[in-house]
Amino acid sequence: MSNTNQISYESIISEIAHISGIKKDTVREVMSASVDIITTAVLMGKKVHIPGLGSFFTVIKKERVSHNACTRGLTYEPEVTLPKFRYARNFKKSVMSIKPERMI
Repeated sequence: MSNTNQISYESIISEIAHISGIKKDTVREVMSASVDIITTAVLMGKKVHIPGLGSFFTVIKKERVSHNACTRGLTYEPEVTLPKFRYARNFKKSVMSIKPERMI
C-alpha cells in the first residue's frame, strides 16, 4: 500500500488480491456485492455487524422545531432516517492508541 493519508477502493482491491491470491476482478465483484448487501440491509432497517470493524445501522431523528438565529423565526424539520456507524471496541482502541505524530 502507498504511504498517503488515503487508501482508494482500487488499492484495497489490489491489496486483498495480493494477500489472498485471488484475481482482482473476483475481489472487485465480492467487494461490490458486499457494499450492495450492506446498503440493502441498512435500507431495510437491519443492523449489519462486521466483526473487528463495526456496525452499520439507522437511527430516526424525530421531527422538531428549530430556531433560526438570523431571522429569529421558527423552522420545522421533519422526521428523517439517518445512516450511522459504530466502531468495534478493539478497532477504536487500536486507533486511539496511535500517537498523533505517527499518523502523518
